[in-house]
Amino acid sequence: IERSYGVEAYRRAREQLHALILEACDGELEEKDLVVSGEMEADQVAIFLFRPRGHDAFYRETLGQIAEAVRAKFLQSGNRIVYPYRREAPLLPVGQALVFHHPGLRERRQVRRAVKQARLDAELNERIEARKRSRQFTDLVLSENVTILYEPIVNTMTREITGYEALVRGPWDTDLHTPSALFQLAGETGLVFELDCLCRRAALRGARGLQPGKLLFLNCLPTAIHDPAFRGDVLRRTLEELRLRPSDVVFEISEKESIENFAIFREARDYYAELGFRIALDDTGVAYGSLQAVMELSPDFIKVDLSLIRSID
Repeated sequence: IERSYGVEAYRRAREQLHALILEACDGELEEKDLVVSGEMEADQVAIFLFRPRGHDAFYRETLGQIAEAVRAKFLQSGNRIVYPYRREAPLLPVGQALVFHHPGLRERRQVRRAVKQARLDAELNERIEARKRSRQFTDLVLSENVTILYEPIVNTMTREITGYEALVRGPWDTDLHTPSALFQLAGETGLVFELDCLCRRAALRGARGLQPGKLLFLNCLPTAIHDPAFRGDVLRRTLEELRLRPSDVVFEISEKESIENFAIFREARDYYAELGFRIALDDTGVAYGSLQAVMELSPDFIKVDLSLIRSID
């Protein structure tokens, strides 16, 4: 945020971070406690809670509860920290440490040790959480635990359905329900290609026997061309089994993906066009270079981003 928007934006984000921490610690902070920021090794915030000996329950139970409350607050409302500069909430690791006061050591040394131990605990928690997310996502891919929704595409002149867009959803009762969460975690675990393949397989299976004349819009990455199951004779046999024709299928690729590499997109477009498929450019207008993308790629369909048509009567 600081690199992109300047120091004032950075300070605003830090203020929001502090506000969230104070909300999470509501009722637990005493007058002598401190919430401080430091930038010695990395941007960090430290909460110092001073309790005298005899408060065993606080250190055994409450301290961990406060750390968990802060962590939960970041997950629930972390997008407030970065708004309006970013859409997604930042992943902010949280750790804790307990240091007994030693009268024979300088207080500064003891404070530094407490901060270091808490930071190491936060880093460990972050690695454990990353491993947990990776295993969770691997299980999802192996079990193909995704659902495909088919959203009608309607001709507003005739009120007739001309086709359906296949939309992926993760398990309904998890934080992987939305496509953005799925692909964000796929990026973290290096499984974007695997997820893309899974979405296409599931979407085609669910579209078996699509009504003749209706189009099926499939969201996919330009790298789909490298999927052996999505090329040549293998793809033709798959479509035959599903009673689909290449002319029924439209590959939908977001403008952002295509702009990152026009050459790869054109390679995929030309290959699938020869097989009879068509191409749609999605989210047109949401990124820089929209007109360039349209001119470079010559898609069969242009799907305009909602921001450009919102409130059109």
